[in-house]
Amino acid sequence: MDVPSTRTPENTPGSVAEPVQAGTGAADAEEPAPVGPQTPTEALVAEVWCELLELDAVDVTEDFFVLGGHSMLAAQVVYQLADRTGIPLELEVFFDLGTVAEVAAELDRIRSLGPDLDESRIYEEEL
Repeated sequence: MDVPSTRTPENTPGSVAEPVQAGTGAADAEEPAPVGPQTPTEALVAEVWCELLELDAVDVTEDFFVLGGHSMLAAQVVYQLADRTGIPLELEVFFDLGTVAEVAAELDRIRSLGPDLDESRIYEEEL
């Protein structure tokens, strides 16, 4: 049986205090375990994101912008990935993808087109 706590919850201005129940704190909430990189490409993308977002680790399913990214950092990510992989990725495409897993899958898709890839041909296929 849950017994109300005598602790007063912290409120933000204009909010209404809800009674705090014993055993229902944030520490008790079950958060899903972070999803780590599953492929070498995901590991590389995650490494670049961690460096630029100044994070220790990223969940490959988390959105770049939710993690604190913005357009200027996105441009740096695209540049770093092209520099490290030799695979061009349009900034607009990066904005549409959002997660490490999606960006890595797109890089792998482009890589699968072969060494003679023509950047204009890659995106014409999607039109």
